[in-house]
Amino acid sequence: MRNFSTTNALVSALCNPLISCLKMTWHQITKQSHFNFLRKLEDPSSNFAVQRQFELAANGPSVPFVVMYLKDIEQLNEEHPDLMALSDPSVPISAPLINFLKREKFYDVVTTMLRHQEVKYT
Repeated sequence: MRNFSTTNALVSALCNPLISCLKMTWHQITKQSHFNFLRKLEDPSSNFAVQRQFELAANGPSVPFVVMYLKDIEQLNEEHPDLMALSDPSVPISAPLINFLKREKFYDVVTTMLRHQEVKYT
């Protein structure tokens, strides 16, 4: 199963200082490279670049890492206003206009997230 959300939660828990200080336990782990790869997935630098590439490469149904998409939506809300003034003074409209560019970008984020549900589990 491709559950990116739970994977990130588990890696976060394992990176907790209380768990990571168990040196004898960590010494028993033979697949350290797998854990290091999972830590790279969770890394928020470059706007979760590794996580995004990994999720885009996943075929079939999966549970996305929703935090990444929520940050995208939050960033859209901060960067783009809901309403905007008309920049052409020759048009006699005084009311602010709906910013459809913001809505289009919001739609892109949501459809990217919902892409993981296009195929049903069998």
